[in-house]
Amino acid sequence: MVQFKDYYATLGVDKNATTKEIKTAYRKLARKYHPDVNPNDKSAEERYKDINEAYTVLVDPEKREKYDKYGADWENISQGMGQNPFGEGFEFFGGGGSGFSSFFDLLFGGMGEEKQGSPFRGGNPFGGGNPFGGGGFNPFNNGKGRDYEYQIDIPVETVYFGSDQVLSVDNKNITVTIPRGIPDGYKMKLKGLGAQGQKEPGDLYLTVHIIDASKFKREGDNLNVEVDIDYPTAILGGEVKFKTIAGKNISMKVPPMTKSGSKMRIPGKGMPVFNKDSYGDLYVTLNIQIPSKVSDKEKELLKELKDIKSG
Repeated sequence: MVQFKDYYATLGVDKNATTKEIKTAYRKLARKYHPDVNPNDKSAEERYKDINEAYTVLVDPEKREKYDKYGADWENISQGMGQNPFGEGFEFFGGGGSGFSSFFDLLFGGMGEEKQGSPFRGGNPFGGGNPFGGGGFNPFNNGKGRDYEYQIDIPVETVYFGSDQVLSVDNKNITVTIPRGIPDGYKMKLKGLGAQGQKEPGDLYLTVHIIDASKFKREGDNLNVEVDIDYPTAILGGEVKFKTIAGKNISMKVPPMTKSGSKMRIPGKGMPVFNKDSYGDLYVTLNIQIPSKVSDKEKELLKELKDIKSG
């Protein structure tokens, strides 16, 4: 008996949730449990895998319908439906169901279209193998397999340092190097990692999406961060210390009579500029913090200040 996984509970949504609500819940959880945000945390890594599994099913209307209908056995049961009249395993163009169905999909707009709910787009939307050399065989392009498209979500800190990311493509693990400072939405072409065709494989197009899971907010090559200061420093001026995105301590001078929300610029402390040996700038927004408790001495001095101001 297949163990039942409640995908709705995994994403924390109602069974009547809309696709938009499912996507919103997924993004929130993916940011929270992403391995780059939780290094060396196995429980977070497993949670992240469960979240992706649930999202892949629930965001796809066809898969979601089968899951709702058949529960734990939805995948096995659905694979047994729509048997091929030409015999088990025989498919015309990479289809998991009828070869004729796949054929008409190819003729009338099925080629290269996105398969909802899957990180791959433009690959084999039908599943299964075929006798012509792989799920991506296309009779209209001289035997080259279909291209895959894959989106990878990474936090801004990973983009700052650059990293090697491991992806699972057709049950094979591949390592992809993410360069420093890569722009959000950047598409990388990985030749020969698409679906296997009759003569040669297609390519894999990897789109990098930067998730908003950091106190540092990226704006082009620049970074924005908010830093708290106390009210005496705001009035009298002074120094404020904080860590940059690189984890280094930095000290910044605050001028007297600084207002809350004031923004200061630190050159060269932003993001690495993609494919260049330079950096953007860091913009620091200063937030004046009012203490929740003050001592009797502080109250006395503040009262004296108030009397001076009112006099």
